[in-house]
Amino acid sequence: MSRAARRYKRWERGMRAWAQQSSRELALDLYYGRARPLSSYGTGVSLGPGEILYREVWARYWALGQPTELVDNLGRTRFVSPVWRDWGWCQTLLTSHRLVTRLAADGGRLISNWWASVGGVQ
Repeated sequence: MSRAARRYKRWERGMRAWAQQSSRELALDLYYGRARPLSSYGTGVSLGPGEILYREVWARYWALGQPTELVDNLGRTRFVSPVWRDWGWCQTLLTSHRLVTRLAADGGRLISNWWASVGGVQ
């Protein structure tokens, strides 16, 4: 095995251990409602009253687009189904009320996904 492959394996093991520990801490923070000593101002987000900041992470962001209307040369309207769009790896804040994502592929635009409207997170 090459030196680069060994380094990658060592890095991968370390990242898996870190991710496991971090996810355990996040679950406990969510359960107990504990805030982390983080600042949302570096991201450009103002938290609402009573909103608790739990983590700042890099996450892959996918969003379902809007249905599109297409008009053909005969003037007929046809609706095209929405498709999933991959925005890439984005800086994301996990708070008690929402996920706030800075879209890297869209000039740094901020998107708030309130927990009541989130369909799924993996």
